[in-house]
Amino acid sequence: MTNSRKNTDPGLRQQIFSVVSPAGDSNLSKVFNGFIGALILVSVTLIVVDTFELPVRLLFVNLIIQASISVVFTVEYLIRLWTSDYNRPDLPPAKARLRHLVSAQSIIDLLAVLPFWLFVFAPFDLRFLAAFRVLRVMRLLRISFYSQALFVVGTVLRSSAKRLASTFLLLVLLMLVASILMYNAEHLAQPEAFNNALSGFWWAMQTITTIGYGDIYPITVLGKALGIVIALLGIGMIAIPTGIISASFVAYGRRQHKDE
Repeated sequence: MTNSRKNTDPGLRQQIFSVVSPAGDSNLSKVFNGFIGALILVSVTLIVVDTFELPVRLLFVNLIIQASISVVFTVEYLIRLWTSDYNRPDLPPAKARLRHLVSAQSIIDLLAVLPFWLFVFAPFDLRFLAAFRVLRVMRLLRISFYSQALFVVGTVLRSSAKRLASTFLLLVLLMLVASILMYNAEHLAQPEAFNNALSGFWWAMQTITTIGYGDIYPITVLGKALGIVIALLGIGMIAIPTGIISASFVAYGRRQHKDE
């Protein structure tokens, strides 16, 4: 009987993996992933509802539903870990599971259920544990693993990561230069607003991103001239990552069309 179990267990685990995998294309897998996706949306909705003043009875119902959802997510997390070696068949099972543990999906899944178990078992003050409730928002990120549209967005962003990182670094440098220049132009006229070389970072962010809250702004002629130049440069800087992402979407669409 032991040998029979050993022979059937790998097949069973592989079948379970094909069901719980977000990339599964069987009807059972689509139903399972649709169910998990629906639970994620319900959970996030309850997190929003939890911020309102509710009667005690509704608070109790809310707590029971969230606890049930957390248990389901925990079981799902353990099943994915149990079958994760099928996701990387080129690696030994132990190494494949370790790779899964440190993956973005696994970390997000863990953070999604961690607040519940901390609330149940951790011997901390409830005010301290309340800080961990913020982690429940991570459940919203899980929806990206079950949505084909969001999966495409994630794939495109990963393919453009290096170019986007270079653009972000250039943007930070531009903000630093703008902050230093604006400090020298406005410090004497507005010592409270521009009290050091880094105090203009907030203004530079507002100007480059064209938000312009109006809480800090140049009042000297030189400062206004710098503001115009930096605002124009900011428009160009914002357009660069937009072009990179657009080109990546086009390249992804061409690859998909070619594969089909």
